[in-house]
Amino acid sequence: MSLFAKKKQISLAAVFWATLLLNTGAAFMWPLTTIYMNKMLHKSLTTAGTTLLVMSLMMMVGNYVGGILFDRWSPYKAGLVGAGMSLIAMVLLIFFHSWPVFGILLVIVGFGDGISLTIDNSFAATITHHKTRQVFNVLYIALNVGW
Repeated sequence: MSLFAKKKQISLAAVFWATLLLNTGAAFMWPLTTIYMNKMLHKSLTTAGTTLLVMSLMMMVGNYVGGILFDRWSPYKAGLVGAGMSLIAMVLLIFFHSWPVFGILLVIVGFGDGISLTIDNSFAATITHHKTRQVFNVLYIALNVGW
């Protein structure tokens, strides 16, 4: 076995910060999206709510896909795919922020965020140098501070 083949374990601090940042970003996304769609795009609150519902549903699909990718593929690459998908969609939102492209890109952000959140939780489950209870208590704190 070579020196570089040694598998590294992710730190609890890294998982904490990833969870905190992902959830803080998501917490800002919902109210800002609703206000932007209603005031700037002149869409009804029903349309804004429906768009966020579809985004949330795609996040659940992303959670499922993220779990499959973590188990059957490379967890690191799966995390990059989810984060990259969200990042690309958010950068595109800077340039294409009219209706309906805005809604479509939000759905893509939801899918990518779903993958990322599941990968983050899956990495947390692999931490063995802390008690499982401690790991998920720290994630719970990060989740609640983020929201």
